This record gives sequence, C-alpha cells and structure tokens, in this order.
Amino acid sequence: MNDRYYTPSELAKILRVNPRTIVSLIRSGKLEALDVGTGKRSHWRIYEGQYRKFLASSYNSGSGTDV
Repeated sequence: MNDRYYTPSELAKILRVNPRTIVSLIRSGKLEALDVGTGKRSHWRIYEGQYRKFLASSYNSGSGTDV
C-alpha cells in the first residue's frame, strides 16, 4: 500500500467537500489523523489507509455521513 499522507485541504479536494468537514471528522474522532503542528495550531495529516478505512466503514454502515 502507498505511504501517502494528505492534508485536510488535499483530502477535501479528493472527496469534494469543504476542508472544515475533514477537520470536523478528525476532531469528532470519526477520521484518524496525525497532529504534526507545534504550539496552539494543529496541522493534520491523514494517512491514505485511514481515509480509505473511514470511507469503507461509512459506506458499509450506512451511517449517513455526507462524505
């Protein structure tokens, strides 16, 4: 598998959603991500495997998440 990491903005473009939606999913714990920021500001990176896992679980569970 590819060791690719995405920023919330990059992933939002792929999924055609607002970057705030991605950050909201991260903060709610629905999408796993790494916080590589320093200080008060977060800089998220989402591993490709994690976002694919999230999509599969959302699709299979019929959770209604709009992503």
